[in-house]
Amino acid sequence: MLNPLQLLRHSMLCLGFLFLFFPTANYNRLLLPVATVEADITFSALQKLKVLDQSAPGFKYQTGCQVRGFNLFLLNKKLGTLATCNPGAPINASTQQLISKAQIGDRLIFDNIRLDCEGGAQGVKWGSLGLTVVAD
Repeated sequence: MLNPLQLLRHSMLCLGFLFLFFPTANYNRLLLPVATVEADITFSALQKLKVLDQSAPGFKYQTGCQVRGFNLFLLNKKLGTLATCNPGAPINASTQQLISKAQIGDRLIFDNIRLDCEGGAQGVKWGSLGLTVVAD
């Protein structure tokens, strides 16, 4: 019967060989957030998005709550991964600039969305929203 440590040793050796043979791979992509809710958004609707609220596809929360802030990641094939932080629900200038770089087929991940709700619940974590930009 195999000892679990023996299995671990072999898997670690395999992992070490991967890093040896593929040293130029971009490993920072492994740290990106994974969206808990996925939806599609048309290119024109994305360009009109000025506030992150329940008008965004797939983004639903209970009444009496407001968005406190979020992080936005743009996954673009040509530009790579770009990120910005947005305090509050209204989309600020740096986030709008990042959204304007989005093209059809790109993914936007709204991560670490925090809500302030009535009744004293402050900074409630909603999760993350992944939007794929599609043609009109």
